[in-house]
Amino acid sequence: NQLLRVNAINSTIQSVCMLVAPALAAVLLVAWKDVHWILLLDVITAIIAIAILAPIPIPKPPGAEAERRHIWREMAEGGRAVAASPVLRRTFWLDGAVWTLIMPAAMLAPIVVTKLWGGEEWMLAGVEIAYSGAFILGAAFLAAWGGLRNRMKLMLVGALMWGAFTLAQALSPGVWVYIILWGAFGLVGPWLTTTGVTVLQENCPPDLLGRVMGLNTMVGLLAGPVGMMVIAPFMDLPNPPVRLVLAITGVLAMAATALAAIKAPSAIRPDPAPPPAAPELSPEPS
Repeated sequence: NQLLRVNAINSTIQSVCMLVAPALAAVLLVAWKDVHWILLLDVITAIIAIAILAPIPIPKPPGAEAERRHIWREMAEGGRAVAASPVLRRTFWLDGAVWTLIMPAAMLAPIVVTKLWGGEEWMLAGVEIAYSGAFILGAAFLAAWGGLRNRMKLMLVGALMWGAFTLAQALSPGVWVYIILWGAFGLVGPWLTTTGVTVLQENCPPDLLGRVMGLNTMVGLLAGPVGMMVIAPFMDLPNPPVRLVLAITGVLAMAATALAAIKAPSAIRPDPAPPPAAPELSPEPS
């Protein structure tokens, strides 16, 4: 019943790493001026991480089979688990649709800034810092808040706001508005991403969770390239319709969210476990 908070804390840590690591890499490049030593440092830290994790036992979930399985059979089992659950089906649909439409707009941010406002270094850095910094705050807030009791509603609100922010980016009068909107993206990002992972964990049998999570990762990784295949040719025109592309993707993302909201199944967070009963005390002998 605390999975969403734990996942939000994990998202906060990951976002801090993504914000701090590039800055640390820049410092090392300036200080050492030799990429070989930096790569060696990467190897050393990987060895340390493996040494920390290696002795930690990971118990098999109930129902897990010990023998070696075939990868395609496992993927099919994960697909059947998703097909059998209305909550998992709707989560996959929402993730796939929104990531297909929103991810290209995110990947094209440098082109958008360059084409509309000149693409100075501080503008591009501002987009990255605004999103990453706001995502850290959003994940920390979600960890403290715990989210809505109906996880599906929180995901739908987050996806709808992402579509609205993309449409607003198409109407941005200046780069500062565009950067602020990327900050808004980061604040509500955990509502969709972190909550989506939690929904999978709470609604999937433990012995099939790895298969379902793998399929969900596959959907996320395929969504961006599929969307880019459609959008990239328009951005390669002599005068690319940047604002029009953002507007269309934003409207389509909101429409996909509206479709997902129709008769959306509830994904209610589990109730807290009741406290253990106090042990009965035997009467004292007279």
